[in-house]
Amino acid sequence: MDIEVFDDHEWADQVAKRWISHMSHHPDSRICLPTGETPRPVYTRSASQVDLSEATIFLLDEFDLPLGSAARCDSMLKRDLLGSLTKPPGAFHQLDVTAADPETECARFDALVSDGGLRMTLLGLGGNGHLGLNEPGTRADSPTRPVRLTPTTTQAAARYDADARPVGGMTLGMQRILGSDEIWLLVTGSHKAAILGETMKARLHRIFQRATYATIATRPYSLIARLLLACSFSGPAGDIAPKWAWTQCVRLSIHMTRGSRRWNLRQSQCSEPDSSATSTP
Repeated sequence: MDIEVFDDHEWADQVAKRWISHMSHHPDSRICLPTGETPRPVYTRSASQVDLSEATIFLLDEFDLPLGSAARCDSMLKRDLLGSLTKPPGAFHQLDVTAADPETECARFDALVSDGGLRMTLLGLGGNGHLGLNEPGTRADSPTRPVRLTPTTTQAAARYDADARPVGGMTLGMQRILGSDEIWLLVTGSHKAAILGETMKARLHRIFQRATYATIATRPYSLIARLLLACSFSGPAGDIAPKWAWTQCVRLSIHMTRGSRRWNLRQSQCSEPDSSATSTP
């Protein structure tokens, strides 16, 4: 698992270049895409170059807002990426929050994702630690399902439409997300430093109280988890690298080479945390 840290002025360019390269090598990828402020600059920089014409795109989640609302996830993805592509995606799938039977709709979408899996999932980290609309408290084996939103998530939607006040929605469950061959988790801005620090220190039995990275680290070792953390080195960003980040059975040793922008995480089995562990110098 790689954690990479970029300066604010370069992170989106770096991620965009990697995504464009990934798609050139894996043109028929099945990809789950998020929306919002974090991925927007990546999409803006990628749209004219990335080729999704053979790819299958799954929209991560959707708010219970009327069709056409600027805060709907499908509206944002069209505005930020799909509407600027030179060629449309090979296939596009999304959750229908207007479906008469929400549970059946979620099962339909879940089956589409399951039938072939996901080669890549892009994620952002919510202000309260949510991934997609998987709010704090979500289990690692949670299915695709209708959800109720926390007040902070409802308030965040107003950034995209002042009149938007969603109280629920639908989201791809953590079970499918964690089954992805690759997960790119994008975290930007000093306002995310606190929740980022909390999530990296959390244990397995608490990870979905703060949707922690440790969750992704518990996936089978045969799969690749790539976490791209886009944060500034100034201010609190330097506080997000504790020497030991714990799960219940996996210890992550985080080392940062002086002058390097890459953190390498070494996994080793363990039973109890070492209370004497200190932060990396």
